[in-house]
Amino acid sequence: MKNALIDASSAILLHKANLFLEIAHAYHLFMVPTVYKEITVGDRSGADVFRSAGEAGTIRLLPPSAPPKIDPAMESLHAGEWETIAAYDEQDAHFIIMDDGRGARTCRTKKIPYINALLCPHILYLSGIIDNSTRRSAFTQLREIGRYAGEVVSYAKRSTRGVLEPFLP
Repeated sequence: MKNALIDASSAILLHKANLFLEIAHAYHLFMVPTVYKEITVGDRSGADVFRSAGEAGTIRLLPPSAPPKIDPAMESLHAGEWETIAAYDEQDAHFIIMDDGRGARTCRTKKIPYINALLCPHILYLSGIIDNSTRRSAFTQLREIGRYAGEVVSYAKRSTRGVLEPFLP
């Protein structure tokens, strides 16, 4: 099973599209403490699901890491995103699920493999975890609730099995 790190925005988007638990069961899903704290606060959408997943070990919580070295490429990121990217170097992760635009740019700069939540329905479909109707519905929902640029949506629509192969469970 592949190891994936996930940021808060991706976890929340996937929860709202009813795909978070499918993703969490398809991968060893890791999360940094800052992200876990952010998504389990009070009565935020999905907080109870995320807390239960953390308690059950479905989300693997990473221990707090040492303060990162100053990296100019990561200065503009929120704590959850830079900790997730920093954890990639410390963990045996295959890729990151990241929906923050600046975080995605940092992943590209650092040559870290990543996907966004919008690609997850197609990945789950290609893996036989969800059917095509669920894939289409979840994609539409993610497109509506996420803040995706047109080129990101176009890329997701035209992504083939070959492009997504490194991210298949």
